[in-house]
Amino acid sequence: MRRSGFVLGALRVTLQVGLAAGADPEVLHMGFAVLTRDTLADGATLEIELAAMRAYCPTCACEFEPAQVETVCNECPRCHCFTSVVIQGKGIAFGRLEVTGPVPQAGG
Repeated sequence: MRRSGFVLGALRVTLQVGLAAGADPEVLHMGFAVLTRDTLADGATLEIELAAMRAYCPTCACEFEPAQVETVCNECPRCHCFTSVVIQGKGIAFGRLEVTGPVPQAGG
């Protein structure tokens, strides 16, 4: 980002990745390296924070952390029904951005 003869660059980008997001951290790291090449984020570190998965059982209104992330339906620990819905941990969200600068640019 250039402003008044100064340049800012990204040092570290943090993503919050849900355990049920279906995202492979290794693939995210490779993609980040490719997409940031020759940009102000070139050389920045990608940190991935895994977000816990939470489920909700509409049968008994129990909110719980499923024992197994890979399953489509999770058994409710209270009523033992398999009607739960994942309410947290399915997505990928931007967490933080750590930047350098401002650093004076030549000619600025």
